Parts: sequence; structure tokens; C-alpha cells
Amino acid sequence: MKRYEYIFLFTKNPKFEINNFRINKAIKYKERFGKWISNLFYMPPDYENLHLVKKHRAGFPVALPKMFIDIFSKKNDIILDPFLGLGSTAIAAEELGRRWVGCELIKEYCDITKFRLAHLQTTL
Repeated sequence: MKRYEYIFLFTKNPKFEINNFRINKAIKYKERFGKWISNLFYMPPDYENLHLVKKHRAGFPVALPKMFIDIFSKKNDIILDPFLGLGSTAIAAEELGRRWVGCELIKEYCDITKFRLAHLQTTL
């Protein structure tokens, strides 16, 4: 079983730079990456939401998509998660003021995502 996540970044902007050394948007994540954005880093498990792992074995902490959404997008950008799962990407996008689209086939996962988003709305 793999213990890592692939993260793909797509953009329609031909001038978009993934690692712009003039403007290092990852500076506030220095403890994760070091001085510059790397293609490999370690993120500990999300023990607060460990109960969700029992529902979906590929779940990951909101902090993972949130970091990349923060670095590589602006407010009101649209974030696509083609495998929404339990909604970590949707929650991260909401917290950062981005719009989002998610695709998920399993109704139970959609229900969990809706519940998590509804709870998020009451705590913001």
C-alpha cells in the first residue's frame, strides 16, 4: 500500500511559474519545504480526524490541499478535485476563499463532505 499522495497542478495561464524564485509564495510553509518549494515533504497524520480514515482509506488532512491551494491560487479561483472523497480539498478551498468543484461517485462520501462543510460554516 502506498504511503504518499500525488499532487498535480494544472493551469490555463501560460506564464504561470510553479516555483517562482522572485516571489516565493511558500515562505510561510518554510518549516515544511525549507527555503523553496520541493517536490517531496513529510506531513504527519491528522490525528484529530483519524475516525475519518475508517470511512475512507485514502483520506488526508485538510492541511495538505490547503497548503497547495494557498500557494498556487488566488481568492475566487476555481479548485477542481476529481476524486472528492471526504472533502478535504473542498474544506481547504472554502477556508481560503476559493470556489471549488468536486466529483465523487459514492453517496456516503458526498454526505460526509456535506456534513463537514455545514459544520465548517458554523465555525468560521
